[in-house]
Amino acid sequence: MPKSLKIIAAAAVLACIGMGDARADVFATFQAAGKFLSGASLDGTLTIDATTGTVAAVDLAVGSPDDLAFATKAFLTSGYIPDYQGYLLGFSTGPLGDDLDLLLSAVSLVGYGGGTIDSQSGPSPTGSTSGVQHPGGGSDPLQTGSLTPVPEPAEIALFATALLGLGVAARRSRPRA
Repeated sequence: MPKSLKIIAAAAVLACIGMGDARADVFATFQAAGKFLSGASLDGTLTIDATTGTVAAVDLAVGSPDDLAFATKAFLTSGYIPDYQGYLLGFSTGPLGDDLDLLLSAVSLVGYGGGTIDSQSGPSPTGSTSGVQHPGGGSDPLQTGSLTPVPEPAEIALFATALLGLGVAARRSRPRA
């Protein structure tokens, strides 16, 4: 392998290693997905300032039959709850409205990299699960759920540039006919 190709390959590897969770100085956006016992779906995005561990933006929806929407202004509370041994994100549709509680198996959101949402298929160590709480006492427990990191455009561009550089280097190193 030519020396120039080795240098470019090493730079590409280092660039890829630097992508993802190592960048805790940016906002991290997560795609939320899940299913509730009623058949309703959880969908939308949650943006976290991974440096301070705070929720920056919320755009979550719970589908039919619950039909609920939670925006940034619906965000109520967050914090580690020792009794649940997990991190609670609480949202509400308003006073005396429906609440959405998401429990994460995390102590803090600082550097949070995504994962499963505590649900019936994977409850917290204390058996607690996430779900929708209706006024008057009814609930709709989350059966499965996850928060998956959404790649940032800068990360995608960096990776594409590294691949382009490898392609150019490989083409230049081919013997000419």
